[in-house]
Amino acid sequence: MEKSKLSQPVFTVLLGMLALLQVQTLSAQAYLDFDFAHGTVVKDQYADNFGVTLSAVSLRPGGIDPNTDAIVFDSERRGTTADADLQRVSTGTVNPNGWDGGNLGSDYVAGGLLILPENDDFDSVNNVYSDPDDNASGGEFTFSIAAGFSYTTFSTVIADFENDGEAWWIQATGRNGKVVMLSYANVTTPGHALYDPTIESGDNYINRLKPIDVTDYDLDEIAELKFTLDNSSGAIDAIFFSVPEPSTSLLSVLGAALVLFQRRRS
Repeated sequence: MEKSKLSQPVFTVLLGMLALLQVQTLSAQAYLDFDFAHGTVVKDQYADNFGVTLSAVSLRPGGIDPNTDAIVFDSERRGTTADADLQRVSTGTVNPNGWDGGNLGSDYVAGGLLILPENDDFDSVNNVYSDPDDNASGGEFTFSIAAGFSYTTFSTVIADFENDGEAWWIQATGRNGKVVMLSYANVTTPGHALYDPTIESGDNYINRLKPIDVTDYDLDEIAELKFTLDNSSGAIDAIFFSVPEPSTSLLSVLGAALVLFQRRRS
């Protein structure tokens, strides 16, 4: 029987669509866990795979310090450190065997936390800060997303935001120029879309914020994400960027179609 002249082109198109969807599924998310060695400077470690680079500024008693690094504090570190509030297990906190509070539970293993350093103790020989401590006056972390990487949703885990540090906010800037600013008040005010009654602030507390879809605020996708700590210490445990992924059902349909065309060609 004569083979259909359309089978080969259609097969090729379907194969290409399936491959494209699979690539999009794999590249549609980025998980920044900051699990590097204690004191490591974080700048461009996530640039190649996820298109994310990081810069920082600190607030000092004398003003803004633009020459600041964002560095890692290992929250699983044992023994004495410059800041027991950033350690999950420490005799310097209320609960020596776990986090003191927050919605993730006392046993949550955060690993590397991203902080702004208070101490100027950079070890140029080993290329790390020797005794990390988060800056009491706060500052800003800025995550810049390279062109070609499309993220519309983000979520994060925050640690050790104290009661006197409730003035923090997140500013997302879209590639379309739109800007949205989300604050501590949003997640702690009943009735707000981001309200979460499980959020608790305090020394040695750790919380996960609800995922935020920037398209709900008229942004097309994330070009920049800025975390500001206004006169507050604190840390970021992880950031997860994502976009809506192709549905499993669509992939299944395309897969079935490929099988059908393969059979017709045999």
